[in-house]
This record gives sequence, C-alpha cells and structure tokens, in this order.
Amino acid sequence: MLDYAQNFPQGHEHHADICIIGAGAAGIVLAHKLLGMKTGKRILLLESSSVDTPGRMIEGHLRILQAYGIYPPELSLGRTHRHEDTVAQWLNAGVESAELTAIDSTFLLTSRVRAYGGTTNCWGGWIRPLDAIDFHRADISPFVTWPIPRDALFPRYYNEAMYYCSMPDIDVERYDDEAFWRENVPGVEFLDVKRASGGAMRNSVFLVISGNDNGKFLDFQSAWGPALQAAPAEQCLVLRNANVRLVVGESGGHTVDYLFGSTIEDKKRRRDFTIKAKHYVVATGGTESSRLLLHSAPGGFANPYGKLGRGFQIHPLNTSFATFTLGPNRPPDGVRRLYSGQTTVPIGPRDRQPKLFAALAPSDKTLRGLPPDHPMRNFRATIGLNSNPGTINLNWEQTPNAESRVTLSAEKDRYFGDPLAHLEWHTVAADTVETPTRAATLLTSTLVALGYAGKVARSGLVINWPGDHHIGATPMSTDPEQGYVDMNCKVHRVDNLFIAGSSVFPTTGYANPTLTIIALAARMADHLAGKAA
Repeated sequence: MLDYAQNFPQGHEHHADICIIGAGAAGIVLAHKLLGMKTGKRILLLESSSVDTPGRMIEGHLRILQAYGIYPPELSLGRTHRHEDTVAQWLNAGVESAELTAIDSTFLLTSRVRAYGGTTNCWGGWIRPLDAIDFHRADISPFVTWPIPRDALFPRYYNEAMYYCSMPDIDVERYDDEAFWRENVPGVEFLDVKRASGGAMRNSVFLVISGNDNGKFLDFQSAWGPALQAAPAEQCLVLRNANVRLVVGESGGHTVDYLFGSTIEDKKRRRDFTIKAKHYVVATGGTESSRLLLHSAPGGFANPYGKLGRGFQIHPLNTSFATFTLGPNRPPDGVRRLYSGQTTVPIGPRDRQPKLFAALAPSDKTLRGLPPDHPMRNFRATIGLNSNPGTINLNWEQTPNAESRVTLSAEKDRYFGDPLAHLEWHTVAADTVETPTRAATLLTSTLVALGYAGKVARSGLVINWPGDHHIGATPMSTDPEQGYVDMNCKVHRVDNLFIAGSSVFPTTGYANPTLTIIALAARMADHLAGKAA
C-alpha cells in the first residue's frame, strides 16, 4: 500500500487487469476475493484518503485545510467517525434539497466516510439479508423489480458475506428460523407475532457484529486490508491519495479507455495520473458513483436514456416513531432482552460474538394484499419493552422515485475545481403517509393483541433521520431504458465498466444494505474471474 504523492512522479501511468475505485466494503471484498482466487490478474485498488486518523485532526490535515480555506474543520464536519481522513472527507460535500436538509443538513458530508475501509469505519454492524419479496415488487410497478431473484445471492453469496462479516459459523438460511435461535441462544423467547396479528406480521431477526460487550468493531481496513497490503505489488497494489476525477472513454463511449486522477497536496503542487486497465469497477458509494460518472461525459458516461443518478433512496427512519402505555401483560425477560438487542449469540470467537435482536415486519401476505393505488413498502419496527412508556423505532423502505436524484452542483470542490454532488431527495405519499400510517395500525393492533400495549401515541414528525444509507441512482435492470447496470452490475452499453455497492439496488427493503453490498461484490468477483456467466 503506497501513498501516491510520496511514491510516483507527475503524470505517471499505471496498468492493471482490474482497477477498483474505492476501498470500502465493496472494493476491499472484491479485491480480497479476487486475490484469493489466484486468477493471475493484477488488481489495482484506489483509495481517496491518504491516512486514517482515529479522532479528529492531525497537523498535516490542518495545514492543507487552512491552505484551501476549509476551516474550522471541527465545526464543519460535526460528526465523529472511528477513522477518517479529514482532508479527503471534504470531497463528499455538496448541495442538498430542502426536504433532506430539514432532517439532516450534513447528510452528504458526513454519512459516507473517506478512509481505508470506507463507511465500515463508522457503521454499527447491523447485518441481515434482504427479504425475497424485496427483489420483486411488480405488484406495485413493473419497473420496481430486480433483474435477478434473491436466489442469485441466497444462500451462496450471502454466506460469503457472512464470512467477510466474521460470522462464518452462522448460515444465512437460519436468520428467520426461530427454532435455530432457541436451540443455540440460551433464554431466547420470541413474541407470537403471527398469531397475534392474524398472519399480518412476523418476526425479523438481525445480527449486530460491531460494538459488542468488548467494544470491538469490525472495520474492514483492519479485518481484510492487511492481506491486500501483504500481497506482492504485481498481484495487488493499494494506492492512497488517489482521487479519480474522470472516467474517460475516447473510443465512442462503449469502452473505458483510462481513468484520470489527482492527488491532494498543498496548493502549489498536485500530481495527476492516468490508469489503464482491462476492467474498471466504480465502488465509491451511492452518491459519488453517480457524481463521478455524470462529470465524466456530457450528460453522464454512457447515459443515453437519462437513468444515471435517478432513483436515489435512503431508509426513512423515525427513532421515536411512537410510544405506548404498557398493557396488562408483562413481557418475559427473554422477550425483553431479545427485542431490545441485549442477547449475545455464543457462536464464534469470544471477542467477536454478535448481538441478536428481533424486530417486527409485515408478512408477504400483507405486502401483496394491498391494492396498487394504496401501496405500502416493507418496514421493520424495533420495540422497546424495557421502559414505561414503551417505544417504537420505525425504519422503512423508500419508494423508488425518478425525481429523487443525484445531479452536478454549480459548487466546485476546493481541491480540483470539479463539481460537487447536488442531491435532490424527494418523498412521495407512500413514504410519508401510506407506509408509516399502515405500519402504525399494524403495530398497534399486534401489541394490543399480545397484551403488551394499551394506548399508542405517534410522534409529530414522520421522518427524523435519513438513516445514512445511500441506495439507488445507478440501478440494476434488464432493459437499459429502465436502469444503468445489467444483472452483473456492468454498465449497459459499456463492455468494461462495473458498479459495486448499494447504488445498484433497484429497491431497498428495510434491512441495512452492507450484507447485500458484500454479497454482490463476491458475486462480481466470480464474474470478473470468468467463473460466472
């Protein structure tokens, strides 16, 4: 692993078989798996940051930020991550629409992390696969569907993702097997949600792999980065302070010819470089992937149908969605521990034993049974049963919306003068009325039927946090007129350009996206290695 500015001259040209732009969860997993497959392909992994700093600031960062007039950084960033490069972080800045600013004015700047390991440097480690129904919601719209079924990932690639999340001993098929958890986790007790709701709701299990009782987090820079750094440079080279600024296709737009990038140094120096590879993978996150490709060609790189940047989604979240007075029944201790996330799973090494919690989610029957003109998206509700009043935290799936999109801002970044992202985030009635209202009705009736709730009171706000997930904007589709990448995450009409990450998700479900991001990266590795169709 080399810092570009300290090891290469101005104008250097690098060559590789596969060049991966971005060293977050997707980029690191893709590089690691390809390296382990011994394909003989030379891998080049590009990382924007130059150093990962625990805490807030180092002297070198302060000098560069002051030189570019970006000061005071402490007040500007506003959030603390376990590791970050405070200089490179400013490339995440941009302009947000009023609807997003109202709930998080620093969403663009702080919800993605510029560091080796990407946003795994700040995540809480919630892992769960998407539900099968999330891949196919043609009952709402013929265009709201993945071109692959969940079986393309489940269980094989999801189990590979469990390995990368340090949970190889838990088969992903066990997630919703309540009998498995009862047998393997002492004291676990599930609510009889199916009976209480008449089949309208079900339990949904999550594992939390970071921040356990030992305070140990799973940052991919420390878990998988060392293997990449230890590999011979002719097999895998990680370049730091390597900021890709343009994807260039001079031969008509159906092939990427090279990448153009630059380092961040002081204002008097900057090293530009080019990279030529057989295949290129953009793994820069849900917003930056669109911004880079929109900036790379008039109208966006290989974008004849105007789909690049459209359909951006988050997970709308209300951490204090509702409260409820306690009902006549007292939940057993095993139930209260399980639904509040206090249950440790005694599987795996002692310093890496995850937490287990259960949430409530609608059944497939409920989601399929609604008329198209009254849609409801998938959701999960975590129920607080340890307090009086009880609490409901609601996270739900946003409706894909073409008007919710990433474009280029008139504002430029201060290092290179390239346009920053402009995020036009918009909701529709299904996001702000239908889904939360129907969720409240289902949750109220279920908790009352269980005897655990009396009166339920919703909070005044519908959404109070965007959830920090960047999803969509380069969606996967069979038809190039309906999306940006194909079923293998290759950009439509371009023979050597791929996108890795949650920007390719056509829909979001309610599950945190990281496990699916990793599963798709593992699948892409097989494809690039010539082992998958």
